[in-house]
Parts: sequence; C-alpha cells; structure tokens
Amino acid sequence: MTKYQAVGVGNAIVDVISQCDDSFLSRMGIDKGVMQLIDEERGEFLYGAMENRTQMPGGSVANTIAGLGALGLSTAFIGRVRDDELGRYYASSLTSVGTTFVNEPVDGGEGPTSRSMIFVSP
Repeated sequence: MTKYQAVGVGNAIVDVISQCDDSFLSRMGIDKGVMQLIDEERGEFLYGAMENRTQMPGGSVANTIAGLGALGLSTAFIGRVRDDELGRYYASSLTSVGTTFVNEPVDGGEGPTSRSMIFVSP
C-alpha cells in the first residue's frame, strides 16, 4: 500500500487561457470581467473558437497538492476526469510534476472533463 504525506480530493478542472480582442468577446457574447457558467454545447463552441490555447491543470485542491509536492512531500490527488483529451492531459500533467493521480480517467459518464476558459483581452 502506497503512503502519501498529503492527499487531496477535489474538482479536476483544466484551466484554458487564450488571448483575444474585444471584437471576439462581442461576437461570442462574452461580458468582460465576469464569470459565466455555461452549458456543455456552448462550452464546446467557445473551446473550438479559442486560438493559441494555453492549458494547465487547475482546481484549488489540485493546485495545493501539486505545490506541496513541489516542496518535496509525497502527494496524491483524487478527482474525476473523463477519458477524453483534456482528462488524459490533466492526469498526465499532475503525474509529470510528481503528484499521483489516483483514479484513472472515466470512460463514458456524464459530461466532458471540466474546464475553465479564460479569455484575456487588452
């Protein structure tokens, strides 16, 4: 049995950042400076419209656990991702920084891997 010094259970969310201009935000119906919760269909549309995406694993618990791992602790994270492109990316990214991603990406299930899309304008 593997022992860890710190284990976190939380939401596995991929942060996706993209540079854009104000006309893009207007065309997409995105208000500046506010968070908008959207449905899966709109999420897929906006994700596809993003150019030059930068992605990184996120979620406050995973960020904290990965930070503890960077300080030398033995760490693990438990969170659900789907067996899709973002889910596999999330799991391998945490593993690559030394945090064990305990559970495998789920084949099927409801909805894709969670993502937070951040549009950065001038």
